[in-house]
Amino acid sequence: MTLRIAVLALAIAALAAGPAAAASPPVHDQVEIHNPQRDNGEHCGFPVLWDIHISADRYRWYDDQGRIIRQVSHIREDNTVQNLETGKTLRDGPVNFVRVTRFENGVAVRATDTGVMVNIRDGRDRLLDAGSISYRVHPDGRWEIFGGVGPHPVYRALDGNQFIAALGAFCGVLD
Repeated sequence: MTLRIAVLALAIAALAAGPAAAASPPVHDQVEIHNPQRDNGEHCGFPVLWDIHISADRYRWYDDQGRIIRQVSHIREDNTVQNLETGKTLRDGPVNFVRVTRFENGVAVRATDTGVMVNIRDGRDRLLDAGSISYRVHPDGRWEIFGGVGPHPVYRALDGNQFIAALGAFCGVLD
């Protein structure tokens, strides 16, 4: 089902990209990012590590001046979260979502993520961040959420795109 949502989102984005995108095909690439986030206990009372491994297929459209106008990314992650005091480690995955980012004058201004962004199960608890969430992107890179459907405990804890702040969302499943 998630794959169908991703394909549908890509098709809609391609159709909605407008005349500038129709003049030239999108640029496609793949990226791999390792982005671990760790604190010293300030969020949960014990140190937490969110070990993020991102794999993304990106499609980018440009205007006649060569400025990016839209990016569609199919993001897959296989992460772990760990209580560094007890060693308790849980899988965060599979994570699979599509991010559609709009740009003005080559600068990101708005994005929508749709799919499963966090997926942690440990037998007794589950932490799920899924559905659709839209946010404004400020020039300094901060996010401001303005709409969403579904549970978003981690995205709401991101505190404007500060991933370290999201560690507090994992306290309940790691204690």
